[in-house]
Amino acid sequence: EVIQSKNGYAFTSDSVLLANFVKAGHKDNVVELCAGCGVISVIVGHKRKPKSLTLVEIQHSQADRAKRTFEHNKMQANIVEGRLQGIHKIIGEYAFDVCFANPPYRLVSQACSENSEVAISTHEIEVDLKDLVIEAEKLLKFGGRFFCVYPASRLSELIYELTSRKLEPKEMVLVQPKAGMNAELVLLSATKGGKHGLVIHENIIQNDENGNMAPIMRAIYNSK
Repeated sequence: EVIQSKNGYAFTSDSVLLANFVKAGHKDNVVELCAGCGVISVIVGHKRKPKSLTLVEIQHSQADRAKRTFEHNKMQANIVEGRLQGIHKIIGEYAFDVCFANPPYRLVSQACSENSEVAISTHEIEVDLKDLVIEAEKLLKFGGRFFCVYPASRLSELIYELTSRKLEPKEMVLVQPKAGMNAELVLLSATKGGKHGLVIHENIIQNDENGNMAPIMRAIYNSK
């Protein structure tokens, strides 16, 4: 169960898709950036049971919900409230095996909500893609894995920033709202210091022609 606000930002299927995409093991120290209410880490913690979970979130309201969510679910996590930029100096440089993020990815120039919590959660107001990738690289050990969900329309930017920081893209899944429609999201993993070689998996189609949740999405939501 995840604590959310009726008036603030509520997580979407992006988070569930990313949580299902993340690969982490029992020996991994894991960090989530731009963690929000902590829903992705709760799912990853429940499914993957990593050695440790650290969450980074700038907004007090969201960080507080994340803390209460972990307490409510009787799970352990280190929740750090603060700016993403330079966070490796606080939680540990090259200290993590896995890093993942569903970052705010709408440009500041795009229309956004008057609700500040929603705006900061969805738009690049406090952090942008370059900031995110710089910190991911600083936090990951050599061979560490980075996972994110991002707009498909900004895929070239994402790959450029990752490869610029020696995070080599390894696996990719495009997400379509319906069959025949353009992909709106991309799930991408990268390995720090990894060799060239990208595997592109079958697309995820979220809804059928009637707008109902497709079987693959039901399977993702129902997976234990």
